[in-house]
Amino acid sequence: MSICITTALFICCAPFVAQAERQDTPPPPPSHHHQVSPDELALRMLVRHLVLQRYDADKNGHLDAPEREHLRRETREALHHHATAVATKFDHDKDGMLSPEEREEMRRSFRARRKNQAGHPAPKHPHANKKGDRPNKPHRKHRGSRRMGKFAREMAFISHRLMLQAYDEDGSGQLEAQEMNICRQDAAKLYEKRKSELLHRYDSDQDGQLSEHEHNKGRTELLPPPPSGEQRRPRLSPETLEDLALLRHLSHSACSPSTN
Repeated sequence: MSICITTALFICCAPFVAQAERQDTPPPPPSHHHQVSPDELALRMLVRHLVLQRYDADKNGHLDAPEREHLRRETREALHHHATAVATKFDHDKDGMLSPEEREEMRRSFRARRKNQAGHPAPKHPHANKKGDRPNKPHRKHRGSRRMGKFAREMAFISHRLMLQAYDEDGSGQLEAQEMNICRQDAAKLYEKRKSELLHRYDSDQDGQLSEHEHNKGRTELLPPPPSGEQRRPRLSPETLEDLALLRHLSHSACSPSTN
């Protein structure tokens, strides 16, 4: 059985496209137990900076509802064009359909690309059969976590696109070592700037790191008050999540991200 190009779009886009419902505010963050490294936090700051630079039309430091809708609309359009190009690449007979052989070739190409990017093959699914095929995914109890995963993948796509637009000088479609070094240097600058601002604000004894008392004071100011009754805790903004992670770094040592 052949598969039309339109259906192939869903194969390419399914890992990325997020559902539109309840997207006016970002979904709840991942587990707070995850310790973000300085390098990872610096890159997150850079990505947010690029997103704001591109979509924060009124320059108020965050995305309002129309700006978020603009971001999602452009993301959907970019995903559609990307998926169309990918599907067309494997439609060798140009009949507007992907035959089983063409579809399998597309999947093999995706697997090989992931293997090359990671430097090692992807881990085998614990319930895969001898051919390596995965069974149907188990039903998840919490639909919210599924939406969050799709939203995160969508943001990963647009973040990658913005990073390439900003740093892929040779237009190769990936960041070479020199381009990645420039990216890390810019990320480290944002990290150091915000670190200095938080130290100036909370480091009372000016020893270059936060004591337990200073750290707790910062958390108290950054976190919204606990909900009362049946009220739900408000979702934290990306800026607040970054500041909370940076407070944890500063409470241990004045660490810095690597730049090479």
